[in-house]
Amino acid sequence: MLSQSKNDTTKINLLNQLAMLNSEKNDVLTQKYLESAISLAQKINFLKGLTQTYYIKGGIFYRLNNSDSAKAYFEKSANVAKINSDEKSFAMSQALLSVIEIQKGNLKSGNSSFKIYINQLKRLNAYVELARAYNAIGSVYTDKGNYTESLNFLFEAREIFDSLKNLRMKRNVLVNIGNVFLSKHDYVEAQKNFLEALHLAEQDSDIYIMAACYNNIGNIYYFQNNYEKAMEYFVAAKKLHTKINNIVGIYDCILNIGAICANFNENKKALENYFEALRLAEQNNDLKIISDILVNVGLCYEREKNFYQAHFYYKRALEVEIKRKNRSNFPFTYFNLGNSYLNLNQKQKAIECFLTSFNLSLELGDKNISHKTSEMLATVFEAQADYKNALKFFKINSSYKDSLFNEKNSQIINELQVKYESENKEKNIVLLQNELKINEIQAKKNQIILYLLILGSILMFAILALGLYFYRKKQKYLSILKLKNTLISQQKLELENEKRKTDNLIVSILPEEKILEVREKGKLNFQDYEMVTNLFQKMEQAKMKSEFEALRNEVNPHFLYNTFNVLISLIEENSALGVKYVKHLASVYRYVSQSKNREMVELVEEMEFLKSYEFLLSIKYSQNLIIQENLSADTLTEFIVPLALQMLVENAIKHNLISSSKPLYIDIFSAKDEIVVKNNLQKKNCTEFSSGIGLKNIIERYKFFTEKPVEVQCSDEFFTVKLPLIKF
Repeated sequence: MLSQSKNDTTKINLLNQLAMLNSEKNDVLTQKYLESAISLAQKINFLKGLTQTYYIKGGIFYRLNNSDSAKAYFEKSANVAKINSDEKSFAMSQALLSVIEIQKGNLKSGNSSFKIYINQLKRLNAYVELARAYNAIGSVYTDKGNYTESLNFLFEAREIFDSLKNLRMKRNVLVNIGNVFLSKHDYVEAQKNFLEALHLAEQDSDIYIMAACYNNIGNIYYFQNNYEKAMEYFVAAKKLHTKINNIVGIYDCILNIGAICANFNENKKALENYFEALRLAEQNNDLKIISDILVNVGLCYEREKNFYQAHFYYKRALEVEIKRKNRSNFPFTYFNLGNSYLNLNQKQKAIECFLTSFNLSLELGDKNISHKTSEMLATVFEAQADYKNALKFFKINSSYKDSLFNEKNSQIINELQVKYESENKEKNIVLLQNELKINEIQAKKNQIILYLLILGSILMFAILALGLYFYRKKQKYLSILKLKNTLISQQKLELENEKRKTDNLIVSILPEEKILEVREKGKLNFQDYEMVTNLFQKMEQAKMKSEFEALRNEVNPHFLYNTFNVLISLIEENSALGVKYVKHLASVYRYVSQSKNREMVELVEEMEFLKSYEFLLSIKYSQNLIIQENLSADTLTEFIVPLALQMLVENAIKHNLISSSKPLYIDIFSAKDEIVVKNNLQKKNCTEFSSGIGLKNIIERYKFFTEKPVEVQCSDEFFTVKLPLIKF
């Protein structure tokens, strides 16, 4: 065909036409045509052909989500068009450069310049170029979650292509419109547009559009839980994408097939598909698909109860979405991240993620995610006894249920209208509309009944909670009073014993003649009193010295050695941090010395001491040791044996590997009437020498105060100790 061309200008036009025809079928061949056209156009200085070639090449890169390369070629096209005074090509290239600016988040400048060049295209009656620009910007607004603006532009593009009888471009627009309705979960409208696009594509054997329609129709069946039907369409789409070597389409289909395997609980197959799709998407730097894959990998690990891995992939997905500046996927990504924090027992972070997801879904009009997040928030707030917020989100969730119920009935009506349009159409529509009205009335009635039940339940619960609160408060005061009386009695008894011991000691110290004199007089004279006082002072000094020696002997020399080594290095490198380190070290040893003569301490005291101890550990281990605390406020006034939590933390450090590749996680949290200390298990090949003051010591001390035993659980992954709270 090319050999029969009369001149080089005709050859360039033919090469560009071939590139356009093959752009959706074979990217390698397309690039070959375009490079030949560029070379020939530059050789003969054919500016119009060079402008068109640069524009086509920019469009191909844009379709492959390579916005930087697309921008470079659109700029070249605009520059050559300006030199050639080609207003139409210049305005079109500039309009697409504005779309790329909007895609990158520069909304103000992008929209401003887009309007300028759109008006220029209208003035030039360049309707094909105008519709292409509308189609491009509509797709960008879909990615950003602005569905109203997206549909406005896409409907304009469809109307123009309809009037021009340009069926090839019309089916592209129909696919984009279907994607908007798919994102809005309006499956009836989405399927309608995909089927129309598929019909047009089949007429021209447009494999690229056929594959896209198969894939999107598969998505509709997937969202409606018809996984077998969805699998048929995904497999068919993959075959077509493979036939035309469309890498983007191939990994999109692999991702969808993996999702179906996951729904059939075939997690191994699902992960194999996801990682294959991830490899292809990363080669193509397709951030949108990378984000979708990461979320699905996280869901797989969550089903396997591997919550740490699930959390890792959800965070990666959020980072990709932030990099993309794509708000439309933020609600779903934050929702999954909130679930992972909930599984890791980090409830406050979970609430923050759910609230972010809820607010974004309201802003974007995503009722499905709003419904899910409001349900989760109501559940979490109820578990935390925050009944005000729990009721607030329960009401919101109930309203979404009613709304979704009515939407479902509306979809049923639309489907029946299409299915039975040819037979008794008006009669069926009237009947279904009446049914919808009845359902709406019933839904409102059910809502009123539900509100009354909720109000009654809340009042009943409030009365019971108030009664229980005063009963517990009374019991606690009685227990404290009883404990105080017991302590006073013990102190009286101790004072009497001390007095008896003192009398006996005095008698043993004084000479025999003084003893007789004291018994006759019933008291000591001044010299005798001074002598006894001096002896007592000497004995007290000896006792203090012996206690000091005992305390010093209990300090772990290895711990002291490490502590002072760290302190020396801090003084040399960071004196301010060294001072802070000394303060925390002093706080640790002060608490240790004070708690020696105490049988029980309040949990709040123990946690304050533990924070100082954690600071000393953080200087040595940095980010390799992660201690997380999640204690409810009502447990802080309960009692535990002193130094129990510190011993368990020290025990975890002593027996487990700690490194940047294997960080040690220690979680301290409250559960019912217990404090749980849990760490991931990564045992050392050989452990340090144990002094014996450890787990056995804690278990034995607890036996004096409560019948509930200390629980020790050890699995392949975690080591857990549950300490009962001591109540009075």
